[in-house]
Amino acid sequence: MSKYKKGIVEDIKKEKVFEENQQHLKDKYNMTGEAVVIVEKNNLLKYLIKYGVALIRLVVTIAILVLATLGVLTIVYPNSRHALLFVLEDIYSQMCVYLPFLSSLR
Repeated sequence: MSKYKKGIVEDIKKEKVFEENQQHLKDKYNMTGEAVVIVEKNNLLKYLIKYGVALIRLVVTIAILVLATLGVLTIVYPNSRHALLFVLEDIYSQMCVYLPFLSSLR
């Protein structure tokens, strides 16, 4: 039979992490007192907002990368470059029809 309890090192590490977390929470919420234990709970709205923002960021990042890749490929290849310039000219002429002050910039 062993004289010492197994897993005592893990228990001490867990206790130290818990104390550091409590100290961080006490600093965050300006609490004093050693007998106070702060429990921070996540609610559903906070969770949805946090992961919704992360999802939107991911989608926007992917869209920017795809558009940047298409832009580089359009500039590199002559046929697609010509088509891009044609489309940009058409867009500009349509904008001049709807916004007359743009035609004076030409």
